[in-house]
Amino acid sequence: MDMMNLRAAAEQVDREIAALPLPSSVLRGAWSQLVCELALGPARPTRKCPHCGNVGMCDATLCGYCWKKLVPADDAERCGDPDYLVSVT
Repeated sequence: MDMMNLRAAAEQVDREIAALPLPSSVLRGAWSQLVCELALGPARPTRKCPHCGNVGMCDATLCGYCWKKLVPADDAERCGDPDYLVSVT
């Protein structure tokens, strides 16, 4: 399951429900319960691979695309570097 796509889909449904003229409390309650059950939590920070440019988790030690070694993520400065950071939600 791709958590980034799942989060994006959940956010889209949330916006659609909010845009309804009079969304029912039953619909809102059911949606809230589903989101809680999914336990999506906050999105993890991502960064671009310095070798191939594909996006992966900031704390990854291997690129999921080119399989090259990455700088260890415990280096907080590296994950905060705008050249490597892609998104934090």
